[in-house]
Amino acid sequence: MKRIALGVSCALAAMSAAAAESGDVQVEKAKLEEVEVIAQRAQTATKTDTRLVEIPQSISVVTAEQIEEHGARNYQDVFRYSAGVDTERFGDDQRGDFFSARGFALKQYLDGLNKTPDFLYGSRMEVFTLERAEVLRGPSSVLYGAGSSGGLLNAVSKRPQFEFGGELGMEVGDYDRLQLQADVTGPLSEQLAGRFVGILRNDELMIPGEANDKGVAMPSLTWRPSENTEITLIGLYQDEDLGTQTYLPMEKTLHASATDPKIPIDFFVGEPGFNHMKSDQLAGTLLINHRFNDAIAVASNTRYIGQSVDYGEVYSYGFPPYADPERTLLVRQFYVLDETYRVLNTDNNVLFSFDTGPVSHKLLFGVDYTEFSQDRQEGFSCPGFTLPPCWSSSPPPLDVYDPHYGQSFDFGFTNAFETHSTQLGIYLQDQMKWGDRVSFVFGARRDEASSEATLSPKDTTDATTFKAGIIAEVVDGFSPYLSYSESFTPVFGGDF
Repeated sequence: MKRIALGVSCALAAMSAAAAESGDVQVEKAKLEEVEVIAQRAQTATKTDTRLVEIPQSISVVTAEQIEEHGARNYQDVFRYSAGVDTERFGDDQRGDFFSARGFALKQYLDGLNKTPDFLYGSRMEVFTLERAEVLRGPSSVLYGAGSSGGLLNAVSKRPQFEFGGELGMEVGDYDRLQLQADVTGPLSEQLAGRFVGILRNDELMIPGEANDKGVAMPSLTWRPSENTEITLIGLYQDEDLGTQTYLPMEKTLHASATDPKIPIDFFVGEPGFNHMKSDQLAGTLLINHRFNDAIAVASNTRYIGQSVDYGEVYSYGFPPYADPERTLLVRQFYVLDETYRVLNTDNNVLFSFDTGPVSHKLLFGVDYTEFSQDRQEGFSCPGFTLPPCWSSSPPPLDVYDPHYGQSFDFGFTNAFETHSTQLGIYLQDQMKWGDRVSFVFGARRDEASSEATLSPKDTTDATTFKAGIIAEVVDGFSPYLSYSESFTPVFGGDF
């Protein structure tokens, strides 16, 4: 599916002012030390290190300092103050992070590579492992292929530094939260640096007894044999043991009345011991950058992710969701999932820098490839899903004013399937700068995506996408731009 966006916008930079100190006898004006509170450069929009005022597209950068100052506890919190980004679309949902911008769901990338080709249970990034995050608004398929019309999010992992530093921390909070975290980095030799980021969390969700436990280990190494070459290897292991939040009927909470008395906000619709999400993720990322000279540089990013998920949930269902005229017995369904998936990404490009008269060029040519495999079995209960297959029974209804948990019910898997999807893209981009204040960007891409699933024929889709833009820094802090871009969204995975 292809969508087109055309927009005109203005970028306004933050401005600082001098401060004045007042005393009992006299007033003395003092110029404070300038503090940078916003990022000035980004890579997501162009895949090159470019000043924001030279990018003719709407982009926001959230730095590590901002993430810390905002007290972000999950990935959705990171973008809570980013203009136009809708976060927590389903509340504090443990199954995943859900975003939208300009009316469309956003794709999630990590270190420039597509992290979640399809919605995947339990595939959530831990904020403490990130050093920054960027949101690129609008279609961006020329550089990324799998992008939505709303845009994409790109997180950047913490990487080794050649100066020693680190932190040890402990978090305590509501719902018996206890989290230990460590981040240590430094040189191992003149050419080698290492870093370790670790998290151990013991926590509960708002619902008593529903776990929110997590363990993360992210070791990394950077080898810098010369000032022109850098190779970084990042490993990641995540282990999660979570319960699930359950949705409550509005007439018993937000719209409670004398006929529908309010129930506690932490009322549990599910079944203790049944509602759970256990996931294990193992990932490895290889980042290579080499500059041959001032004119030619190459970059290669490759990652493999493997994850398994064991999920079970009992939840309320129906409109209205009641089994009795008195509206006290909630109709409930079950859903179970056993899934493994694998994602392989690689993005390789070469950058040529040269001048043609008064115009300087950054010409980027690249090839990227994504492969996604999924082995999934799941089960639904009846009624509620009108189309088969579904299980022949459902969990018993639950009295919202006198709940009795632990009543037995049958459940099982109702279907199983495997999917395999690939995407191969070739892209070309030219960033041109005329003088000190006017920049142009032109790009084109050709994609071939294929997807096949159990009992379904292989489907192949081709697409060609374009982008163009111009931006002018009229005065400091005011840079109007005009841009045109297209998106192409191949469908990965399956849901039967």
